[in-house]
Formats: sequence, structure tokens, C-alpha cells
Amino acid sequence: MHDADYFRWLTCRTKTAWWHDSAHPPELARGLARGAVGVTTNPALTNLALGANRDAWAAEIREVLSQKPEPERQAELLMRIPVTHAAEALRPVYERTGGRQGYVCAQVNPARAG
Repeated sequence: MHDADYFRWLTCRTKTAWWHDSAHPPELARGLARGAVGVTTNPALTNLALGANRDAWAAEIREVLSQKPEPERQAELLMRIPVTHAAEALRPVYERTGGRQGYVCAQVNPARAG
């Protein structure tokens, strides 16, 4: 059984709701096509997504860097870029499920979790 078949079976034939573990747009698109209803990410995965999409998100990255924020704030602002794009990709899931699914869960600095 191919992964796509397995994930489709999993989401259609069981009560399983699975979340994709990357905010990188092509990977997330593949996950959504296979039935993912959310995405998780963390600083390392976010950094990979930023690097892989540097050209596409160049203006947003430049805007953050031009502010010259302190390192902790810079990391937060840069992480917000792929998280925001992932949230937009999940909007159809959110709307289709009436807000029950379609979220992004990002690991953040615990001192600033609020």
C-alpha cells in the first residue's frame, strides 16, 4: 500500500485525524491531499521551511530583518512567516469543519507562549 493510499484509508475508514509535521508548503500540500487536518511545526522545521522558500518569502523575511529586532523577537517574527502561510493553506479545512480542525500548532519559546 502506498503512503497516499494508507493515509486516505486512515482518514476515511477510521476516526483518526492526523496532522502533518512540516510548514514547508509542498510537503504540507502533500499532507493535505492525503487527509491531514492540521500541521505542527517547531523552530528547526520552521527554519527548514524558511530556507526552502527564501525566494517566495523574500519580502516578508526582509521586512522582519529590516526591523533589526532582538534575536528572540527576530526568531519569533521569522517563525510567524511559515506558520501564517500554513494557516492559510489550512483555511479550507477550518471552514469545512466549522473550526473543529484546520489549525497550526507551533512550538514556541515557553517564556512567551501567551
